[in-house]
Amino acid sequence: MKKFTVILLICLLHISASAEQHRISKNTLLASSESLASEMGKTFQLAKNCEQNMENISAASASTLFRNYFDKHDVIKIMKQYELYVANEKGKLCKRDKVEFYVLMDKIAAYIRVAGSYVNK
Repeated sequence: MKKFTVILLICLLHISASAEQHRISKNTLLASSESLASEMGKTFQLAKNCEQNMENISAASASTLFRNYFDKHDVIKIMKQYELYVANEKGKLCKRDKVEFYVLMDKIAAYIRVAGSYVNK
């Protein structure tokens, strides 16, 4: 988990210059955020079903990520997707092969690069 935290921190600190040159719209980023939140929630709950600790992608951590780019109202909307996918996976049998943590890390890194070109407000 420490490795993931370091990678996430590096990604937060390093926003590529090319992303800054290609501005994206709020609606595009919002849709991407909802999709990412869904995957984060699903992965979090799948891991929890297998008794794995994934606090780095907990609801609180996901919310913090999205607050970097959106106001409170938008973050609430985004986090509804997270909660929906947690609820969908809750109580299911452990399927370790479905926990695609490293795939999710890549998606979070890509999201941060793209989101860096979005200027909030």
